[in-house]
Amino acid sequence: MKQLHEFETLQSARDHVEVQGKMIHRNSMNAWLAAAGKYRRLKEIASDSSHPLGDGAAAFLDSDEYNLIQSSETGQNIIQLMQSLIAAEGNDPALQGVLDKAIAAANEVYYPYANATAHDFAKAKGSCPVKTVTPVNGYLKIILTQDVEAHRPQAYAMVQDVKTHVTTFGVVSKSGDYLAQVPRQYSELLVDNFYGAIA
Repeated sequence: MKQLHEFETLQSARDHVEVQGKMIHRNSMNAWLAAAGKYRRLKEIASDSSHPLGDGAAAFLDSDEYNLIQSSETGQNIIQLMQSLIAAEGNDPALQGVLDKAIAAANEVYYPYANATAHDFAKAKGSCPVKTVTPVNGYLKIILTQDVEAHRPQAYAMVQDVKTHVTTFGVVSKSGDYLAQVPRQYSELLVDNFYGAIA
Protein backbone atom coordinates (compact mmCIF):
# COMPACT_ATOMS: atom_id res chain seq x y z
CA MET A 1 0.00 0.00 0.00
CA LYS A 2 1.21 3.48 -0.82
CA GLN A 3 2.35 5.36 2.28
CA LEU A 4 1.02 8.79 3.24
CA HIS A 5 4.38 10.51 2.72
CA GLU A 6 4.45 9.33 -0.91
CA PHE A 7 1.56 11.58 -1.96
CA GLU A 8 2.11 15.05 -3.38
CA THR A 9 -0.92 16.57 -1.67
CA LEU A 10 -3.23 15.74 1.20
CA GLN A 11 -6.23 15.73 -1.14
CA SER A 12 -4.59 13.17 -3.44
CA ALA A 13 -3.99 10.99 -0.37
CA ARG A 14 -7.60 11.33 0.76
CA ASP A 15 -8.84 10.44 -2.75
CA HIS A 16 -6.54 7.42 -3.06
CA VAL A 17 -8.38 4.13 -3.52
CA GLU A 18 -7.09 0.72 -2.49
CA VAL A 19 -8.70 -2.63 -3.21
CA GLN A 20 -8.62 -5.31 -0.56
CA GLY A 21 -9.13 -8.77 -1.98
CA LYS A 22 -10.98 -11.37 0.05
CA MET A 23 -12.20 -14.87 -0.53
CA ILE A 24 -15.93 -15.58 -0.86
CA HIS A 25 -17.19 -18.39 1.38
CA ARG A 26 -19.10 -21.25 -0.19
CA ASN A 27 -22.25 -20.45 1.83
CA SER A 28 -22.39 -16.94 0.40
CA MET A 29 -21.90 -18.11 -3.18
CA ASN A 30 -24.49 -20.87 -2.81
CA ALA A 31 -26.98 -18.41 -1.32
CA TRP A 32 -26.45 -15.94 -4.19
CA LEU A 33 -26.82 -18.68 -6.82
CA ALA A 34 -29.96 -20.02 -5.12
CA ALA A 35 -31.48 -16.53 -4.84
CA ALA A 36 -30.84 -16.04 -8.55
CA GLY A 37 -32.43 -19.43 -9.32
CA LYS A 38 -29.15 -20.73 -10.80
CA TYR A 39 -27.76 -23.16 -8.24
CA ARG A 40 -29.56 -26.22 -9.67
CA ARG A 41 -28.75 -25.18 -13.23
CA LEU A 42 -25.03 -25.10 -12.44
CA LYS A 43 -25.37 -28.52 -10.77
CA GLU A 44 -27.00 -29.81 -13.99
CA ILE A 45 -24.12 -28.44 -16.08
CA ALA A 46 -21.61 -29.94 -13.61
CA SER A 47 -23.20 -33.41 -13.89
CA ASP A 48 -23.52 -33.28 -17.71
CA SER A 49 -20.47 -35.14 -19.05
CA SER A 50 -21.16 -33.86 -22.57
CA HIS A 51 -21.29 -30.15 -21.59
CA PRO A 52 -18.05 -28.38 -22.58
CA LEU A 53 -18.03 -26.51 -19.25
CA GLY A 54 -19.14 -29.47 -17.11
CA ASP A 55 -15.76 -29.98 -15.44
CA GLY A 56 -15.37 -26.25 -14.81
CA ALA A 57 -18.84 -26.02 -13.26
CA ALA A 58 -18.15 -29.09 -11.10
CA ALA A 59 -14.83 -27.69 -9.89
CA PHE A 60 -16.51 -24.34 -9.22
CA LEU A 61 -19.33 -25.88 -7.16
CA ASP A 62 -16.90 -28.10 -5.22
CA SER A 63 -14.97 -25.10 -3.88
CA ASP A 64 -15.05 -24.23 -0.18
CA GLU A 65 -13.98 -20.68 -0.94
CA TYR A 66 -14.11 -18.69 -4.15
CA ASN A 67 -11.27 -16.54 -5.35
CA LEU A 68 -12.66 -13.75 -7.52
CA ILE A 69 -9.89 -11.32 -6.60
CA GLN A 70 -9.20 -9.41 -9.79
CA SER A 71 -5.52 -8.84 -9.02
CA SER A 72 -4.75 -12.56 -8.74
CA GLU A 73 -4.24 -15.02 -11.58
CA THR A 74 -6.55 -17.58 -9.96
CA GLY A 75 -9.21 -14.92 -9.50
CA GLN A 76 -8.96 -13.98 -13.17
CA ASN A 77 -9.32 -17.65 -14.15
CA ILE A 78 -12.44 -18.12 -12.00
CA ILE A 79 -13.97 -14.91 -13.38
CA GLN A 80 -13.24 -16.15 -16.92
CA LEU A 81 -14.90 -19.49 -16.14
CA MET A 82 -17.99 -17.71 -14.82
CA GLN A 83 -18.10 -15.48 -17.89
CA SER A 84 -17.94 -18.57 -20.09
CA LEU A 85 -20.83 -20.14 -18.16
CA ILE A 86 -22.84 -16.92 -18.52
CA ALA A 87 -22.19 -16.85 -22.27
CA ALA A 88 -23.08 -20.57 -22.60
CA GLU A 89 -26.38 -19.80 -20.86
CA GLY A 90 -27.29 -17.14 -23.42
CA ASN A 91 -25.74 -14.24 -21.49
CA ASP A 92 -27.98 -15.03 -18.55
CA PRO A 93 -28.61 -11.78 -16.61
CA ALA A 94 -29.30 -13.60 -13.32
CA LEU A 95 -25.96 -15.42 -13.47
CA GLN A 96 -24.25 -12.17 -14.49
CA GLY A 97 -25.80 -10.54 -11.41
CA VAL A 98 -24.26 -13.23 -9.19
CA LEU A 99 -20.88 -12.69 -10.79
CA ASP A 100 -21.11 -8.91 -10.38
CA LYS A 101 -22.05 -9.29 -6.71
CA ALA A 102 -19.25 -11.77 -6.09
CA ILE A 103 -16.62 -9.60 -7.79
CA ALA A 104 -17.72 -6.57 -5.77
CA ALA A 105 -17.57 -8.55 -2.51
CA ALA A 106 -14.17 -10.06 -3.35
CA ASN A 107 -12.62 -6.72 -4.33
CA GLU A 108 -13.56 -4.37 -1.51
CA VAL A 109 -12.76 -0.74 -2.28
CA TYR A 110 -11.61 1.50 0.55
CA TYR A 111 -9.91 4.86 1.06
CA PRO A 112 -7.08 4.35 3.57
CA TYR A 113 -6.39 8.07 4.01
CA ALA A 114 -9.94 9.45 3.74
CA ASN A 115 -9.73 10.79 7.30
CA ALA A 116 -6.11 11.93 7.22
CA THR A 117 -5.64 15.39 8.69
CA ALA A 118 -3.28 18.13 7.57
CA HIS A 119 -1.37 17.30 10.77
CA ASP A 120 -1.06 13.62 9.73
CA PHE A 121 0.19 14.67 6.31
CA ALA A 122 2.78 17.09 7.70
CA LYS A 123 3.99 14.40 10.14
CA ALA A 124 4.32 11.88 7.32
CA LYS A 125 6.29 14.41 5.26
CA GLY A 126 8.53 15.25 8.22
CA SER A 127 7.51 18.89 8.07
CA CYS A 128 5.40 19.35 11.20
CA PRO A 129 6.54 22.33 13.28
CA VAL A 130 6.89 21.84 17.04
CA LYS A 131 6.67 24.06 20.10
CA THR A 132 8.77 23.69 23.23
CA VAL A 133 6.59 23.15 26.31
CA THR A 134 7.68 22.65 29.93
CA PRO A 135 6.03 19.78 31.83
CA VAL A 136 5.05 20.29 35.47
CA ASN A 137 4.90 17.46 38.02
CA GLY A 138 4.60 14.75 35.36
CA TYR A 139 1.96 16.55 33.27
CA LEU A 140 2.31 18.36 29.99
CA LYS A 141 -0.23 21.11 29.42
CA ILE A 142 -0.92 22.77 26.10
CA ILE A 143 -3.30 25.64 25.52
CA LEU A 144 -4.96 25.96 22.13
CA THR A 145 -5.74 29.58 21.34
CA GLN A 146 -8.20 28.73 18.57
CA ASP A 147 -10.27 25.85 17.21
CA VAL A 148 -8.34 23.58 14.84
CA GLU A 149 -8.92 20.43 12.81
CA ALA A 150 -9.33 17.48 15.20
CA HIS A 151 -6.00 15.73 15.59
CA ARG A 152 -3.75 14.02 18.18
CA PRO A 153 -0.52 15.96 18.71
CA GLN A 154 2.53 14.04 19.85
CA ALA A 155 5.19 15.09 22.35
CA TYR A 156 8.88 14.33 21.97
CA ALA A 157 12.05 14.57 23.99
CA MET A 158 15.49 15.12 22.50
CA VAL A 159 17.56 12.16 23.67
CA GLN A 160 21.18 12.34 22.50
CA ASP A 161 20.07 14.58 19.62
CA VAL A 162 17.40 12.10 18.56
CA LYS A 163 13.75 13.17 18.60
CA THR A 164 12.09 10.45 20.72
CA HIS A 165 8.34 10.00 21.11
CA VAL A 166 7.17 10.41 24.71
CA THR A 167 3.36 10.61 24.57
CA THR A 168 0.38 11.40 22.38
CA PHE A 169 -2.43 13.69 23.46
CA GLY A 170 -6.04 12.65 23.10
CA VAL A 171 -8.00 14.31 20.30
CA VAL A 172 -7.69 18.09 20.42
CA SER A 173 -9.80 20.47 18.36
CA LYS A 174 -11.42 23.22 20.46
CA SER A 175 -9.59 26.14 22.01
CA GLY A 176 -8.72 25.41 25.62
CA ASP A 177 -6.39 23.44 27.86
CA TYR A 178 -5.26 19.86 27.23
CA LEU A 179 -3.19 17.62 29.52
CA ALA A 180 -1.08 14.56 28.95
CA GLN A 181 0.84 12.57 31.53
CA VAL A 182 4.59 12.30 30.88
CA PRO A 183 7.60 10.85 32.70
CA ARG A 184 8.97 13.28 35.27
CA GLN A 185 12.58 13.26 34.05
CA TYR A 186 11.99 15.70 31.20
CA SER A 187 12.46 19.43 31.77
CA GLU A 188 11.11 20.34 28.34
CA LEU A 189 9.34 18.58 25.53
CA LEU A 190 8.55 19.33 21.90
CA VAL A 191 4.87 19.21 20.91
CA ASP A 192 3.45 19.09 17.39
CA ASN A 193 2.18 22.56 16.55
CA PHE A 194 1.13 22.20 12.94
CA TYR A 195 -1.75 24.66 13.22
CA GLY A 196 0.29 27.22 15.14
CA ALA A 197 -2.41 27.36 17.82
CA ILE A 198 -0.44 26.39 20.92
CA ALA A 199 0.12 29.40 23.20
